[in-house]
Amino acid sequence: MSIYKSLKWNHSRVARSADGVVLANSPELSLVPQFDAGTTPKSRAVQLLKAAAEVEHQFVVQYLYAFYCGGSAHRELFDIAQEEMGHMLSVQNLLAMLGETPYFGRAGGADPSDEPFLFNLEPYSLPFVARFLVAESSDLATLPADIADHLPAGLTLDHIKHVGAIYTALYWLFQDPNSPLGDWEIPLGCDVSSLAELGHLSDADLADPAGVSGMINKAADWGAATAITGADLNILVIPEDNWGTDKRKLRLAALQTIFTIAGQGEGPVSPGEVLAEKSHAARLHDLYSSLVTAPDPGPSPFPVNPSTTVQVGGADPNTYLISQTDAVARANEFDVVYEKLLLSIALSAVSPADRQAAAGGAIGLMFGINSKAKALVAMPRKDGDATLKAAPPFTFPSGGIPATLGAIKARLTALGG
Repeated sequence: MSIYKSLKWNHSRVARSADGVVLANSPELSLVPQFDAGTTPKSRAVQLLKAAAEVEHQFVVQYLYAFYCGGSAHRELFDIAQEEMGHMLSVQNLLAMLGETPYFGRAGGADPSDEPFLFNLEPYSLPFVARFLVAESSDLATLPADIADHLPAGLTLDHIKHVGAIYTALYWLFQDPNSPLGDWEIPLGCDVSSLAELGHLSDADLADPAGVSGMINKAADWGAATAITGADLNILVIPEDNWGTDKRKLRLAALQTIFTIAGQGEGPVSPGEVLAEKSHAARLHDLYSSLVTAPDPGPSPFPVNPSTTVQVGGADPNTYLISQTDAVARANEFDVVYEKLLLSIALSAVSPADRQAAAGGAIGLMFGINSKAKALVAMPRKDGDATLKAAPPFTFPSGGIPATLGAIKARLTALGG
């Protein structure tokens, strides 16, 4: 079962004046996670980090799919997908800070009330951009006035969760119990009284800094050209900061991670406070503005949720099934590279000895995915109808992604990687 699905939320709309007074009729949405009595701050943080990993993974594949299927003229989608992959890697590093193994689940399901929103691999379109714009916005007042009219059929603003709520709660949990730290001392637009119930991680909850620093990718500058993953990919990783035995440095690195992710895409932090680039929401807003005034492009030749096998129940196979022989082979090859990519990221998170090679391998596989996707979307989905195109299925491995070094390497070997 999805970790995200197991989260419970306290829904309230709050806003604060400059002096911190709660204002009525707030346009800002605060979602505070609720936990059962007896849970500890550490167990709450681990659950939220795993939920964040699922959501980031979900976002990566959906942005990539839209880019491959009709959004290729809009490089922003690919750039956002790369940054979401960086967020997914950063979440693995945060789990390591708590002594946990990597987690590579992927949120997805048929009920939009259980997810940030309904998981669909769908072509680039106005409804696609609209729903992601809502999910990546922290302030409802900044959304276009007509956005509800352009969401996918059956999806409402109330269905769409705001992923920034996860990072708001995590920022609170990673705070020092004795004194506030970091750039984002009080989460903006949040009901602090509710967050206070989450508690804070104690020093005892944090892993040994010296051990963790060997598990973390090095980067001298957040999201900039010196990131270990390459100058052109802008992937966020946690810097190793000569932590020694100082858990305060470890805590500060975690807070900087969360603050940066929030500013880049998923939280109520002004992007100017963090990075010179636009946030995901700002870039999606630009795409939305261009689409809402553009002529209707008509039906897409690409399917929603493509597959090489007939799914039990649900949609008519004619709408998604890839059956043309060469396209099936290409789609299966794509899924192998997709699994190798996830395994390479997992390897970089668990093995210091393999860190550099695994990170480089993941970058190579990212480009490998691109080339295979571009070849696939040029192929017919089935014989006898060249107007219907195939598309990458992003089939999640049935056995999941292993979290131990031996199992990761064994699976890579089995896949020929």
